[in-house]
Amino acid sequence: MNENSAYVLPKDKRVKEISEKPIENVSDYISKIKEYMESRKGENYSYVYRGEPQIYTTSCRANIFRRGVMDGNPFFEKSLFDAMRQNRLTGEKRYLDNAIDAQHGEFPSRLLDVSIRRL
Repeated sequence: MNENSAYVLPKDKRVKEISEKPIENVSDYISKIKEYMESRKGENYSYVYRGEPQIYTTSCRANIFRRGVMDGNPFFEKSLFDAMRQNRLTGEKRYLDNAIDAQHGEFPSRLLDVSIRRL
């Protein structure tokens, strides 16, 4: 088992059953999601939507870990935040505020935007 495979959950076989017909608009998409959630009714699940434009083979990971920017540079994040402050891309002191500014500035961050729906 490699580093990435530990985070990948097996694909739910029922997803294919409700996704055989191509989704052509937002209404179709919402209907398919509702149908899927109804098929799981009574089960204790949280649904996390990542919002990616395509299906990736890697697990949901923050981009700072996907890009390998931390490899060999344990101070990358601190240096990034320092540079952001020096260039007035953030004026924040707290880690979370810096990470949010980095995320929204399209810099690598530990944050992962998701939407959660609990049933």
